[in-house]
Amino acid sequence: MRQAESFKVFDADGKELAELPAIVDWRRRLPQYRNYVTFDKIPQQVIHAIVAAEDKRFWEHEGIDKIAISSALVKSAWETAQSFLRLRPRLVIERGASTLTQQESRFIFLEDKLEHWGSKAKLRERILFKIEEARIAVWFENGLEKLLGSKRLAKEKIFEIYANINYCGGGRYGVVACGRFYFGKELSELDYSEAALIAGSFSNPGRYSPANNIKLARERRDAVISRMVEEGFLDENSKEDFLKVPVVVPDRRRNDIIAPAAVHHILKTQGRGFFWENGYVVRTTIKKNFQIAA
Repeated sequence: MRQAESFKVFDADGKELAELPAIVDWRRRLPQYRNYVTFDKIPQQVIHAIVAAEDKRFWEHEGIDKIAISSALVKSAWETAQSFLRLRPRLVIERGASTLTQQESRFIFLEDKLEHWGSKAKLRERILFKIEEARIAVWFENGLEKLLGSKRLAKEKIFEIYANINYCGGGRYGVVACGRFYFGKELSELDYSEAALIAGSFSNPGRYSPANNIKLARERRDAVISRMVEEGFLDENSKEDFLKVPVVVPDRRRNDIIAPAAVHHILKTQGRGFFWENGYVVRTTIKKNFQIAA
């Protein structure tokens, strides 16, 4: 599955002049900055961060994490019982048991139901949705395993899609666009602290993006770093070093367009006005360094 990708303009030496968002909904003109990356190009620190943050048994389960589901059911029963003891009875549904495959299945196969499934949905509807999500996740993993010939290859493809499909804020989707937006870095340049911040933002970008709340972003990043230590991806000494790294607001000037008049002309002549094609790459005769100096 290939998602819509950004439109890019390069100079004569292959340096990027502009990155413009893909338009994935022409009725509402919703922009997406995305740069698709295959699994073999995703560095270990990013893989470790996502697994630690979202699904620590990802490489072992069959689409659903039975241990996590059992734990969530026990916690739900306990919290429900406690609410009765406090004379404020309510049914508590514990969150956090969804695997990467379930989250992916939700966005790919159940997208039309997501809006209805929100906070206004009735409890019965939410339970039925989760059951359907789990069923599709198991079917998805089994189908990919048969298609690709091995469980490992199926897992890698699922992870690849997950790493490219998720939103982290600022119109950025996928780990490449998120790394550029938050840190002005390519994927291979990210350290464990930066990878942890990106992975941590996926669960709730509005809450955990440093563009919105530095304090919560840092707390979430630190929690992901701690989980990486628990899973054996980091040692204690490295943990302390990465926890000291400050979290800063992303510099939106990184996305300023160099040679805007030229880019405007390209869009008019090559992209049918401003309705450009997703994923196009245009190379120009412009010299980026000369343009900046001018």
